[in-house]
Amino acid sequence: MEGTKRSYRKIPKLDLRKVKLADVFEKNEPGVFRVKESDEQLLYDCLEETQNIRQEKHIAYAIRFRGKSVYCVFYESPFWDL
Repeated sequence: MEGTKRSYRKIPKLDLRKVKLADVFEKNEPGVFRVKESDEQLLYDCLEETQNIRQEKHIAYAIRFRGKSVYCVFYESPFWDL
């Protein structure tokens, strides 16, 4: 478990009040970021705003909760061409 804790600490924090989520998705590279638990609703709002970009670039995401952080993993959807 010790190795897992260290890897969670290395995940970059994203301040959604300063960085636009659309800019993150524009790079179209898989990744993961975390936000504070208090910014969870803001994350959902930002994901709603970027729906067009995500559909255009075939980006899927998953949200995970751990402790006081919310993790968002985004990746190219493997089912976009079905």
